[in-house]
Amino acid sequence: GTTRRSSVSKSKELKEVRAAAAEAKVARRSSGGRADGKGVVAQRRRSSLSSMESSTSAKETGATRQQSKAAAAPRRRRSSVGAMTGDGERKPVRMYRAKVWSDEVENSFRLQQAGWRNLEQYKAEYGEPERWENGFIRMTRVQNNGYYIYWRNYRECEDRYLNQVKVFEYAD
Repeated sequence: GTTRRSSVSKSKELKEVRAAAAEAKVARRSSGGRADGKGVVAQRRRSSLSSMESSTSAKETGATRQQSKAAAAPRRRRSSVGAMTGDGERKPVRMYRAKVWSDEVENSFRLQQAGWRNLEQYKAEYGEPERWENGFIRMTRVQNNGYYIYWRNYRECEDRYLNQVKVFEYAD
């Protein structure tokens, strides 16, 4: 005769098959359809696992989060207001958002759209920017890639962009 499997062993076998299928589905998702397992989800998981490992190592040593941050970053001396930074730039005393348009705000807008903080930072990299006859900046280079941005000789910073402009004041 033929032997029949018990219903218990069938259900165990079915659970194992379902679990294997679920694992394969997760593996396909995490690899982004790639056989080498270098998909976006897999990279996210790896990075989250590494961050979890670092946090558990801090817990195991009994170190607090503040102690581990302090150990990781070297101590810096606080500089006085208006002092020079390590890069040779002056530190601003105050920063505020522009509320009213002016020539200064316009030029700051043009520099900041190209990724620069202020005129000093731009000058250190590329020298004095080209200007129109009215004093507006004519051409800037993008900080990230060096591409050129050409500006019109009239106002480009509309009122709706004023709140994006940071105006820095320096101690002189």
